[in-house]
Amino acid sequence: GFTVLAAGRGLLRKNWFPEAISSGVQVVSGLRSFNSYGLFRVMTRTRPELILEASLDGKTWEAWPTRWKPWSPDLSPRWTGLHMPRLDWQLWFEALAAERNRQSPWAQAFLLGVLEDREPVVALLGPSPFGDQPAVGVRMRLDQFQFSSPSWREQSGQWWFTETQRLYAPPIGLSR
Repeated sequence: GFTVLAAGRGLLRKNWFPEAISSGVQVVSGLRSFNSYGLFRVMTRTRPELILEASLDGKTWEAWPTRWKPWSPDLSPRWTGLHMPRLDWQLWFEALAAERNRQSPWAQAFLLGVLEDREPVVALLGPSPFGDQPAVGVRMRLDQFQFSSPSWREQSGQWWFTETQRLYAPPIGLSR
C-alpha cells in the first residue's frame, strides 16, 4: 500500500493525501523498503516507432502490422496482459537508439528473417499485408508518434499524430 501512496504522490502536483497518511509515508520511507521508483516512471509525450514496410514490386510499400505496438494512427493503444511482447519491446528500444543515430545488427537480421519468410520471425508479426504472397523487399522507417487530442480523436478516429522522420533501414530484397 505504501508503494502505491509513494508513487501517487510523485504523480500529482499537490499533496492530496490526508496528513496522517503523508506522515506515515514519511516515517516508513526511511526504511527504504518501498519507493516510487520505476524504470518508466516518467513517460515522454511522444515516442519513436520503427514501422516495418514490405513491397511486392520495390516501388509500393505497405506497413506490416505488429501485434502490440502502434503502427497506424487509427489504432488504439493495446493491453498486453501479463506477458512481455518481446518483438514490440525490441523495436521500441531500437527506435530509441535510432534517435541517437545508432543502429544495431539486430535490425538487419530481423529484416532478413522477414524477407526470407522464416516462420519464427514472421510469427512474431501481425498478418502480412499481402496474404500468402511473399514480399520481395522490406525496409523500416522511423516515425514519431504522439497521442492525438480527444477532440481530434472524436473527429477523425485517429489515436495518434504521426510524422515520418526518416528511413531507418533501407530496402533489402531477394530475387525470386
